Amino acid sequence: MLASQISSSPFLLPTQDFKVPVCVGDMSSYRYQVSIHMITEEVVSFLDANPEIPGVILMDAHKFHGAVPRSRIFERLGRRYGVELFLRKPIIELGKSIGIQTSTVMSNARIHDAVSIALHRPSSNVYDPLIIDHGGNDYRLLDVYVLLTAQSQSLQNVNDLMGSLARVEQTVESGSPLERTLDFSLTSLQKVVPFHRVAIHILDIPSKHLLGRHATLHPLNGRLAHNKMFQTILNIRQPLHVEDVNLVPAWEKVELFGEVHSWMGAPLFNSSEPLGVLSLVRHSRSPFNRNEINITSAFTNLMSRAFYKSMALSLQSV
Repeated sequence: MLASQISSSPFLLPTQDFKVPVCVGDMSSYRYQVSIHMITEEVVSFLDANPEIPGVILMDAHKFHGAVPRSRIFERLGRRYGVELFLRKPIIELGKSIGIQTSTVMSNARIHDAVSIALHRPSSNVYDPLIIDHGGNDYRLLDVYVLLTAQSQSLQNVNDLMGSLARVEQTVESGSPLERTLDFSLTSLQKVVPFHRVAIHILDIPSKHLLGRHATLHPLNGRLAHNKMFQTILNIRQPLHVEDVNLVPAWEKVELFGEVHSWMGAPLFNSSEPLGVLSLVRHSRSPFNRNEINITSAFTNLMSRAFYKSMALSLQSV
């Protein structure tokens, strides 16, 4: 028997707002894998005991064979002679009668792409769970309701983009402490430009005194300061994004990010003077698109103003 259940944590920010995932691999999903030879009665018993699991993944000699949705299993067994025909036979027999799904979606697929795939299936299959391929024979089932909820929240956040920027600007202009402004800015940014990790790399001069004010602040010095990508960002004063850092030789010297696939760096400036670089990290190969780059620039402009005000207040207190 190959049976296990995996459920990721709910996507909630500290404020209890729904956190839009970077890709479908981040979302709550389930891995319930059985051999194609397992008796249907055992599968039904497991699904009865775990009503949240949307179906079963069939494996043939430890290789992916397909998946059968929960709703179709119980619907077929509920028909006349369904129990007599299939309950005590291998699950593969019931799967053949229902129709085994074999199309998969890679775990790094973006939410809107997965929704498009789901909705372009035959009408009779639209609400069946998606099969998510995490690689290495790790297949999981994603409930379409969870997927559509994520898309709905994502669209709502984008529609409120101007309002979010206005609220961040108000926080900056009100003279709120830098720590509070950064928290609010990064939380607002993550709602419209999802990321897994964030860091703000501050140049030693003129903003060294800002270090220690927030968990995201790190010094931009040593080998990192001489990294070609960071130098380019500060020189051209434009964001730089990398689809897969494993294909970029210059990334070898960037050691403090941990696991990274897709990355974006955006400059922070005090008038004409560079302050540092905002780094957004995605563990999956989920490239940042042009809209996300433009949105990030809008937020970094406001964050740069927050740094400027904080530095001005520090000078006044000296």
